[in-house]
Amino acid sequence: EEAALARVLSALLPRLLAQLGTAGPQSRAKLLAVLSHINKRVKAAPALRLPLPALVELYTTSTTQPLVLNFAVVYIEMALERATSRERADAAAPLLRGIGCRGAQHQGILLRAAVWGLADLAELGGTGAQTDAIKARFDFLQSEVDTKLFLQFAKDTVLYAPPSERAASALDAARTAAQLGAT
Repeated sequence: EEAALARVLSALLPRLLAQLGTAGPQSRAKLLAVLSHINKRVKAAPALRLPLPALVELYTTSTTQPLVLNFAVVYIEMALERATSRERADAAAPLLRGIGCRGAQHQGILLRAAVWGLADLAELGGTGAQTDAIKARFDFLQSEVDTKLFLQFAKDTVLYAPPSERAASALDAARTAAQLGAT
């Protein structure tokens, strides 16, 4: 049943999302009901694959409506968790293209997705010609805004240090003392 659903979603999901941008109010309500049902089925089946390449293409199309973008990014995030390493690696470059012009919420999701794809790309390796072809797809580096945003995210990711238990408990003690009026 999951295999059949995956085939149906592969063809249907990108089309349903695209229709959200042009549908009238009644049709939009029906589409949202169908998407709600799809969400329930997808969340109940963690091994179910979603059409990541088609969703990325839909998201990166310049004429995509904001409502469609919002739904597409949600499904891209779900698809990434279920995608193969190759699919994630292939999605990295298109998701970074124009990232500086995206909303802050989308930027965070897309940057995390791209880093995941880049990590998969490093694991996949390849010949020199394959590597050169992949590098050519990373044209987002030609945009100063995109490059700056990506490098800032990469720096923040590399420098991230989770709080230690000791620091967290000291902070909790300080907060409790402040709440009680002690210094």
